[in-house]
Amino acid sequence: DSNEQLIDTVHTEEERYVVSLNNMSDYLKNAYVSIEDERFYDHIGIDLRRIAGAAFTDVKNKLTGKSGLHGASTLTQQLLKNTILTNDVTMERKLTEMYLATKLEKILQKDQILEAYLNTIPLGGKLYGVEAASMYYFGKPALQLNLIQSAYIAGITQAPSYYSAYTEKMQTDPTPFINRTKTVLLKIKDLGKISEEEYNQAISTLDEKKRDAYEFKTQKISYKLNYEWFVNPAISQVKKDLKEQLKLSDAEISKMLVNGGLKIYTT
Repeated sequence: DSNEQLIDTVHTEEERYVVSLNNMSDYLKNAYVSIEDERFYDHIGIDLRRIAGAAFTDVKNKLTGKSGLHGASTLTQQLLKNTILTNDVTMERKLTEMYLATKLEKILQKDQILEAYLNTIPLGGKLYGVEAASMYYFGKPALQLNLIQSAYIAGITQAPSYYSAYTEKMQTDPTPFINRTKTVLLKIKDLGKISEEEYNQAISTLDEKKRDAYEFKTQKISYKLNYEWFVNPAISQVKKDLKEQLKLSDAEISKMLVNGGLKIYTT
């Protein structure tokens, strides 16, 4: 408002809360780097070793009649795909992604890239970013996640809908997401981000308590606006102005409202 106090959180197709890297658990940051991009702090935006491995797999798949391209995407590439590129599995899109990743690495520091990635990663349904996922699954901010909870969120990134603990299938048999959590924990341990003792304790807890080890506690989210009679017309006016002044499409405007970092000041 005119006193710079927050009026409302506008809910869109994405449930997302932007937090700084300092407001995320160290376990969570280490879990993501370990399972998604273990050489993140060493590469230039693309990982040549992973690209070579993916190329070998692609050739093998081609010879055996299998379709698709293996991405070998770094966190930097995934950030670009999640924010400004499409999910098309084409060579042209992949080359664009790789080119932009090397450019982005020259502009931003590694922790800035990691922070942006963790704030935009899709984690199932409307959930985008680790803060939204943490509130949804555990009812607390990402800063307070323990080792097992951090490994769970990092693990479900591979297939959020499949690994979601709240699906009927996973409530009946949590084995798939527990095994996925164990995979992430092993990777964190192998890269020296946690001690052998921490790893053994986490595995022992999972084996003993199984689903209860995660302490799932979802937070119910209200989509009601406190001042919808004022906020909705204000948002409509912003959309109109963006279209007229910047000549943006409806899709571009929607993306800007969610990802554009806009500050909207009202009367």
